[in-house]
Amino acid sequence: MTTTPLVNWINGLLTNTSGTFYQQNQELITLKDYTNIAAILNTPQTITNPITSAPNIPKPLALTDIYAAINPADAMAIFGKVNDTFLQLLQEYLAANDRIHAANMLTIASQIISSQSVTNIQALLAETIPDPSWTATIQQSLAVQNGYDSVSSLDVQNAFNLSQ
Repeated sequence: MTTTPLVNWINGLLTNTSGTFYQQNQELITLKDYTNIAAILNTPQTITNPITSAPNIPKPLALTDIYAAINPADAMAIFGKVNDTFLQLLQEYLAANDRIHAANMLTIASQIISSQSVTNIQALLAETIPDPSWTATIQQSLAVQNGYDSVSSLDVQNAFNLSQ
């Protein structure tokens, strides 16, 4: 039988009689309940987030932020030389926090605005904030915590077969 790192990892859990997993699931292990052992290994648990603080993400921007970053004469130049489709696309890219497309659109606009406004916009696009979706705890199964997407009952059965 060919073993895999996953099967070897499961086998370690099933045979380490002093380990937490073995102690908590001894009855299922004794019964060789492949399905329920796999289910336990796949059940998400609340754990401390391994990312210890919120990573920075691009600061969400609106078209009003862009207008605030440029001087009034440049704003008038933009209104005079670009069409509504340009402004609508720019607004959609900003709303989606799509920095690449927003920067491309603003590069186009940089042909009609002052270098100071371009510098202000570049600084604005570089701003970041801590990711508001980050949490101190996350939900992950034992399988995922150990680098595996999931465990099947066949994986558990193969791990048992290693011990025989």
